[in-house]
Amino acid sequence: MQADGVHNSKEAIYEVNERKIAITLDSAKELQRVFSSQLHKQKHEFKHYSFLEPAEPRIDSKGIIHLGVWSLTTEGEELVLSHRAPTVAEAKVFYRLLAKAKRSSNGAWSVEPIAVERVFR
Repeated sequence: MQADGVHNSKEAIYEVNERKIAITLDSAKELQRVFSSQLHKQKHEFKHYSFLEPAEPRIDSKGIIHLGVWSLTTEGEELVLSHRAPTVAEAKVFYRLLAKAKRSSNGAWSVEPIAVERVFR
């Protein structure tokens, strides 16, 4: 990934399937809109989690796009929005919320339903 070393860089570079994908802040804003729509479809499933609504996108100094508590990363050969749900410090397990994101050749975003992954420490 690439960034200019300051917050709110204009573009992030991700490598997926051995292809580099440039994502601008404008494109990230569209991802935010699509993801927010998906989250609203599932709001009854996540009513016990706070602060899930994606915020205005920013690109950090490492070139990672953040939508509030959500981060866009690569896992395997896919782009994934993920959030680690808060838990007590002594807990031996935590929960990670994630949704696969895809961008079509014409630049349109789609987001799969949000899943919960249980992670053991």
